[in-house]
This record gives sequence, C-alpha cells and structure tokens, in this order.
Amino acid sequence: MDAQITSSVIGGVVGAIAGGIVPYMIYLSTEKKKKKEKQLEYLHILEKEIEDLSYKSNNLKFNLQKQDNEKYSDEIIAALENIRTFMTKDLYEIQHTIPHYALFIDSETLYKSTTFLKNIKIQASEGQNKISELRTKGKNQTTTPQERAIQHVKQLITDLEFIEKECDVLKGILVDKVNHYYESYQKKYIKV
Repeated sequence: MDAQITSSVIGGVVGAIAGGIVPYMIYLSTEKKKKKEKQLEYLHILEKEIEDLSYKSNNLKFNLQKQDNEKYSDEIIAALENIRTFMTKDLYEIQHTIPHYALFIDSETLYKSTTFLKNIKIQASEGQNKISELRTKGKNQTTTPQERAIQHVKQLITDLEFIEKECDVLKGILVDKVNHYYESYQKKYIKV
C-alpha cells in the first residue's frame, strides 16, 4: 500500500512538472525571444526617427544658408516658414514618439533620449530668447532691420546645427545599442 501511495505521489509530481512547469518554461523562452525582437524593432524605428529629424534639420539649414541674407526675399520667408513648422510641429511630434519607443527598449535608452529632447528644448528656447531680444533692440533702434534679420537667420542656423549634432550623438548611441541587442539576440536565438 505504501508503494502505491508513493508511486501515486511521484506520478502526481511528475505530471505536475510535465503539465505545468515545462509549458511555462517554453512560454517564457518564446516571450523573451519576442521581447528581444520588439526591442530590435523599436530600436530601428527610433533610429529612423532620429535620422529623419537630422535630415530635416540639415535640409532646412542648407536651404537657409543658400539664401542671400542681404535681401529679404520670398525664398527666405518660405525657409523661415518651414523652420517655424519644423520647430513647432515636427519637434512637438518627436517629443511624444521618441520616449514612447525608448520606454520599451531599456532605461538607458529612455534616459539618453529624454536628455536629447531636453537639450533640444533648452537650445530652442535660448534661441527664441535671443530672437526676442533682437526684436526689442529693434524697437529701441539700436540695430537696423537688416542687421536683425541677418542675426535672426544666424541664430536659426545655430539652432538647427545644434539639433543636427544632438541627433548624430543619439544616433551613434542607438547604433551601438542595435549592434549589442542584435549580437545578444543572434547568440541566443540564431545558431550559426
């Protein structure tokens, strides 16, 4: 009788292990694989967003630099409109998408991306303060309108260069992260 109880208990334990723990371990391994795949996907999306932001910034800077600042022409007005749209719309949208994707990668990426956004915000607000000072100086007649326009354009170029530089720094970090995550994914899930 003791042998039957012992064999029943052992059979129950083995059945519980086979019926519960093994499927759970399989589930965990597939979930870890899916998580790594999602992290890689979000890293690629984040890298593309930063690359697009850098491209837009560089393109706007180039369009503004090629204009003749001595003449206040329609091309300069159009370039300034594009920059204003970039500063208000594109940067606003990127402030929501970057932390969203970075949150699913890891805490370091989230920290670096929020620092990136904070630095851009600080630079943009400092640039706007300098432009506002130019306007108040203009009311006091210490500079001519043409000088103020040239200084305004130079300040916008400085802001765009800063954004482009910050994008390059963050993109370098993201490329390193992609390489790290891909290598760890490849070692664990792809047998070569």
